[in-house]
Amino acid sequence: MDATEKLIQKISKILEETKTSNATHIRKLKELSLLLFSKRSPNQSPQIPNSFQFTSAFCKSLTPLFLFQRRSASAERVVKFVSVFAASTTARDGKENEGAGAAGDGFLEEFLRFLMTASLAANKSVRFRACQIISEVFFSMF
Repeated sequence: MDATEKLIQKISKILEETKTSNATHIRKLKELSLLLFSKRSPNQSPQIPNSFQFTSAFCKSLTPLFLFQRRSASAERVVKFVSVFAASTTARDGKENEGAGAAGDGFLEEFLRFLMTASLAANKSVRFRACQIISEVFFSMF
């Protein structure tokens, strides 16, 4: 199993745990932020930035959410969590996260690009979820 697959599994586990309750969101936001802003692993290719690898894994982990046709409470909690996380990546400051702004901005830009592509999909459920997440991200930023 390579590093990207492990990252997908970690992110999927976090998203799965956010389905159950809003009470876990703060703790899971911290865990997901640590994955995004963690140092580059020694076996990671120098051509692939950490934020790109994370964004790719994050989008792959999020894909099953787009197939829910109904607005269930668990899906709504994941949408809210994902939007708050995406919005929070640009608002990071402080000495402990120095240099994390570029990684966060890169993540948000790539994530919104993924959502914009999904908003043009033929499937109505996929378009709905993509637009819902985009809307929630913008509301979470202000």
